[in-house]
Amino acid sequence: MTKSLPHSLPQLAFRRVEWATQALRGGRPIVVVDNVLGDDEGMLVAAAEGVTTQLVAFLVRHTSGFLCVALPETECDRLDLPLLCASRAADGLRDAFCVTVDVASGIGTGISACDRARTIGALASATASPADFSRPGHVVPTRAREGGVLARPGRAEAACDLARLAGRQPISVFAQLVSVNSPVDVACDADARTFSSRHGLAIVRVSDLVEYRLDRP
Repeated sequence: MTKSLPHSLPQLAFRRVEWATQALRGGRPIVVVDNVLGDDEGMLVAAAEGVTTQLVAFLVRHTSGFLCVALPETECDRLDLPLLCASRAADGLRDAFCVTVDVASGIGTGISACDRARTIGALASATASPADFSRPGHVVPTRAREGGVLARPGRAEAACDLARLAGRQPISVFAQLVSVNSPVDVACDADARTFSSRHGLAIVRVSDLVEYRLDRP
């Protein structure tokens, strides 16, 4: 991809990225619209480092409940988190889901917000090892390509990039946002904007982040 000139970066896109990273830095979730590889669908994203039970409960309440943790490929390899299906990840369009995990100790069944918060926090720990996790579990590690959205403008890459830009570990939890108007559907762009306004959350599009990264690698 060709690096854009500084003056070409739309100011609104720039501000959305800045607002989003500021929120993540403060431990708040944000809304991200997957408008590059997806169908303008919204998701909730939060930095995995320091995640709380209350934050996980908020994510579960307003999303599909299918909580994924975006990790750089190097971390997936270090923690021995193999792909669930290599062919699925190879097409470059779909999320590269890894074998599901729970943290190996200090939890109950693994499904509660408290348990999943502990697992997510363990995945974000620089001192974690493969032995710290049991497999399968209730949290879905997802490989993010090295280079972030400049390598692949996907959900996992966006989630990792935003956490890194916020000064956190480049590891984030994300889940598909449910439509505010039709609870049986996932949120489209309009739903995502309504939800972010209703809850006072920053909203950013993957295309915003791509432009920001092109200007500020």
